[in-house]
Amino acid sequence: MADYPYIFVETHDICYNTRLKGVSLDEEWLKIYEDGRMVLLGSNPRCEGYAWDGCSPKFFFWDIHFGTPDGIIGPDEKKPKTYYASLIHDVLYQYRDKLRPKQVSRKVTDLIFLDEMRQRNFRLSKLYYQVVRLFGWIYWQNIIKKYPWSRFVFLVFFLVLVWLFFLGLSSLVRWIF
Repeated sequence: MADYPYIFVETHDICYNTRLKGVSLDEEWLKIYEDGRMVLLGSNPRCEGYAWDGCSPKFFFWDIHFGTPDGIIGPDEKKPKTYYASLIHDVLYQYRDKLRPKQVSRKVTDLIFLDEMRQRNFRLSKLYYQVVRLFGWIYWQNIIKKYPWSRFVFLVFFLVLVWLFFLGLSSLVRWIF
């Protein structure tokens, strides 16, 4: 496994039905079929499974993990509610350079993320989708890899936005009551 402290590892192949009709792709970790089926190849024999960090951004400081929550543990799968949505989203972003020539846009990829969260009844799905739409270009354009410090800057900016949102929300509540 990589040096990066990934949070999740999927060791089984997982099949999804997506909105990617008419697209085919056959890569080490991902197969997409013309009918829209997508298979994440977690059972890849070269590695110990497909690893990712859940909903981004996240960072680690002194063995403590900070960042976007992955939701409560779902009653059926015993995994966070965004587990599969973040998995699909991450693998599609990973293969974006192979998907762009096939006319798969970032918007379609983000809508698949939203579809998966809604399927799991994740209550913050619209908020998470809007944040991905607002900041996803940073990952889609590979800014994080080009400028490693940008991950921290992005996280600070995101936390300031969240703080401002709650500050505004608390002001609104005080004004109402």
